[in-house]
Amino acid sequence: MKHCPNDECPDLVKYDIVAEFEDDVTVCSKCGTSLKLKLWVLPS
Repeated sequence: MKHCPNDECPDLVKYDIVAEFEDDVTVCSKCGTSLKLKLWVLPS
């Protein structure tokens, strides 16, 4: 899953959550920033 890395993205500012997108999406639909792959770290 990808996420928007923009600290000023409207979703983050308004809802205090990072916008998440399916892997085939390349830019945030709210602010137009290129998306980053969200890496999950699993507890040991």
